[in-house]
Amino acid sequence: MRRGWLACTMLVLAAAAAHAEPDDAARAKALFDEGRALAKAGRFGDACERFDTSFALDAQTGTEVNLADCLEHVGQLLRAWQRFDAAAAASLVAGNTTRAKFARDRADAIEPRLAMVILHVAEPTLAGLSLSIDGRPVSRDVREHAQPGELAIRATAPGRKEFRTSVIVTAGAMLEVTVPELEPIEAPPSPPPPRAPPPKSEPVVAATIVGSRRARDRVRAAWLLAGIGGASGLTGISLAAYARHEWDRAVAANDIAAANHDVHIADVGTGFGVASIACFAAAAIVYFTAPRELVTVTPTAGAGTLGLAAVGRF
Repeated sequence: MRRGWLACTMLVLAAAAAHAEPDDAARAKALFDEGRALAKAGRFGDACERFDTSFALDAQTGTEVNLADCLEHVGQLLRAWQRFDAAAAASLVAGNTTRAKFARDRADAIEPRLAMVILHVAEPTLAGLSLSIDGRPVSRDVREHAQPGELAIRATAPGRKEFRTSVIVTAGAMLEVTVPELEPIEAPPSPPPPRAPPPKSEPVVAATIVGSRRARDRVRAAWLLAGIGGASGLTGISLAAYARHEWDRAVAANDIAAANHDVHIADVGTGFGVASIACFAAAAIVYFTAPRELVTVTPTAGAGTLGLAAVGRF
């Protein structure tokens, strides 16, 4: 990470040395002086703006150190650490060991107050994959310092659904986040095939009502109840006859226990008889209360012949 910041700093310094104009240098010096005065007055927000603009015009490590100090005061710890780290590396290359040590000590003091995010990517070779943490582009399988708080992690790739998640990191903590495989974007559904023309309708022929009949499902239910009633009645009669016969034998033999048992059997037979009557009554109710359906006759024509079709309707 520090080697990357060193390379970036060297490129910025080289570009500034090659392209800085005298007017830019003078304006950068004036902004730097304004920033120093504002920082001494405790107006660090305004001071940061002056230092930032001054450094953009003329990238001097002294300005960068003051910008880093200002950013630390306003709570932007990640940017402050990055500036101190870069200033330490640039000062060391320039031979200013005193400034390099000062910037390094300040960076090392801030580092424990930052969080560390390790980003793992399930598809590191996915074409066109783009990753970012809080809007900052990052490389694949990155290990990066982060400002404590909520971080937004985003991954995109052509033809794939976007992955987005938010994580909370605290000072001194290390958090590993895995970016899963991005799901393909489904192609839009193809338009439905053209509809076939509707078939030619047959001429409407008037139906003739010839009568009515009871609803078939109610009639079937009535017959079913009647059948159950008949079976129940036969069972009751059989049990009653058997119980009577056995009761006579038990009385003749003076067998009280057997006689009582036969009485119980007779009671069961009576129950079947009552159930039989109830079923017959229910069958009659179902049958006579069934709604009636109309019976119609509709002429049908086809292949040169004429026929009749009977149709039932509730």
